[in-house]
Amino acid sequence: MRLMLTTLCSFLFMAMLLAGSVAAVEGGSSEGAADLDWLMEEPLGDDEFVVEVSDPFEGINRLSFAFNDKLHDWLLQPVNRVYSAVLPTDLRRCLKNFFCNLASPVYLANNLLQGKLADSGVVLARFALNSTIGIGGLVDVAESDFGLLRKKEDLGQTLGTWGVGEGFYICWPVLGPSTLRDSMGMIGDGMLHPTVLYQDTGQYSSLSYTALRKTNRFSLNPDVYVDLRRFSLDPYVAMRQAYAEYRYNSLNDQSGQRGGVDAMPVSLEAGVSLP
Repeated sequence: MRLMLTTLCSFLFMAMLLAGSVAAVEGGSSEGAADLDWLMEEPLGDDEFVVEVSDPFEGINRLSFAFNDKLHDWLLQPVNRVYSAVLPTDLRRCLKNFFCNLASPVYLANNLLQGKLADSGVVLARFALNSTIGIGGLVDVAESDFGLLRKKEDLGQTLGTWGVGEGFYICWPVLGPSTLRDSMGMIGDGMLHPTVLYQDTGQYSSLSYTALRKTNRFSLNPDVYVDLRRFSLDPYVAMRQAYAEYRYNSLNDQSGQRGGVDAMPVSLEAGVSLP
């Protein structure tokens, strides 16, 4: 019985981790750069501005991309159909708010490390309001009633503001697109997340949390990757460029100012309100 449970958890974890990345998370339990949201925030191309990204291991990265692509079609999509059929959209949106609220320590730490004191105050105010009036973070009253927008910062951005170069592009199996700097930040953010406090309570506590969060996020935007693949001559290049531009804009606090969702050649209205 224990062997069957271990196998099932491993299977679901692999499938559900794909939900937060391009092909497929930010690692561990962090809310960082590998999430699917950056695909909804960036245009697939920009004739006036192109962010250069080093990709010395393109051959290996393409193999990982192809692997993730198959996992997306064969594993993640079927899991998502079942998950979306069981949980209504409103409940999944409440879960999204809860997960975002729970990651507040990650946002707070990185805002402080970047010297963004005003934004740090917003993170604290949002956490206090949503954790109380918002019923434990299930309802984002901080934004809807008080106009306090999310101030999401991750360790990859923090390292960038400190002058650490992005390094080279990496497409991780299962985890999806990243860079050397963002991969380091991904690990650090995972250590800052509150779920690390519960790792001693059970072998699969952190794994289960990450799997559920990623599956829930994907269920609210199931067609983003499919649309990018459909409208791109080379999905790998389109993915790499979209990720590079998103991270550039995030580092320079410009995300959403150069087109964003409206500039993408597909209908992604369902993802506009996501963090």
